[in-house]
Amino acid sequence: AALKSVRFKLPGRNSGTLYERFKDLNDRKPLAANQDIPAADLVTLSFLPKGESSGTVYLSYTATDEKGNVCDGQVRITAEPTPVSLYFTDLDNTVWAIPSINFLRTYDVVKGKGKKRFQPNDNLKRGDFVLMLARAFNFQLNGSASFPDVPRNSYYAGAIAAAKSLGLIKGSGQNGSFRPEAEITRQEAATILFRVLQREQNLSAADLGYLTSYIDSGQIDTYAQTALATLIRDGVFEGSGARLYPNTPLTRPQMAVILHRPIT
Repeated sequence: AALKSVRFKLPGRNSGTLYERFKDLNDRKPLAANQDIPAADLVTLSFLPKGESSGTVYLSYTATDEKGNVCDGQVRITAEPTPVSLYFTDLDNTVWAIPSINFLRTYDVVKGKGKKRFQPNDNLKRGDFVLMLARAFNFQLNGSASFPDVPRNSYYAGAIAAAKSLGLIKGSGQNGSFRPEAEITRQEAATILFRVLQREQNLSAADLGYLTSYIDSGQIDTYAQTALATLIRDGVFEGSGARLYPNTPLTRPQMAVILHRPIT
């Protein structure tokens, strides 16, 4: 008989997420477990692969027809991240980050720096990192209280004010400055991202044992230890070999990868 509804078994978190009526990063509804999708609404479903994933994903389902008959089956989806940039012409030496950069540019989290240039060799500024987080996680840009060194007319002023009002960023020094034009270090970026994910995804803190395999873990400031351990546990943050380089500035391609992972 005619198809009535379909119920999907949700994919594992290492595969990706099945959404109902996905529009963009700030307007998406994950499919609930044991949810019956009317046949007419199947066209509204979208599968978003986990960042950097490659290979075949099988989505198991049970279908029911108008007479109550059921059958089981699978939808097969092949994830093939493209190694070619869809937007920028200067990423030949940064192939490992291209799928993440493509994704973030598609959803306007990153914009590039004009003339199809991403400038992958540039380190990331603190103000720019907060702005990208605001775009990715849809901060409501209605905060007014900011930091004394953040100009009110700057392009990242609204994002920084919103992040401060949400308790995601803090000032430093005697005057509570934010230093938006300073390069952000890897441990600083991890700390802010950890706070965001605690708020957005109820992320639980990890044991500091996740840091012990890195020979430079002693260089991690106390404030950043839990953040780095947690992001390492969840596969968001990685070292380079046996080192984490916590005090090294975060590059723009590295930023793209560590944002792509938790978003997906």
